[in-house]
Amino acid sequence: MPLPLSPVPTYVLTITAGTGGSITTGSNGDYAAGTVINITATAAANYSFSQWTSTGGGTFQPAGRCKSSYR
Repeated sequence: MPLPLSPVPTYVLTITAGTGGSITTGSNGDYAAGTVINITATAAANYSFSQWTSTGGGTFQPAGRCKSSYR
């Protein structure tokens, strides 16, 4: 008898821009574990991008660039 497959866990991703910026690539949503989401931030005039931060344990590759992948 085959073993039953376990469902892949999903996680909620919420992308929020800080003051003086916007998110131009990437979207909020439920993503399966292991999914790589490409995101891009754009700074407004007289602002500069600093870094990505995570409150839920995910990582950014690279965290200090406006174009990054969230894993």
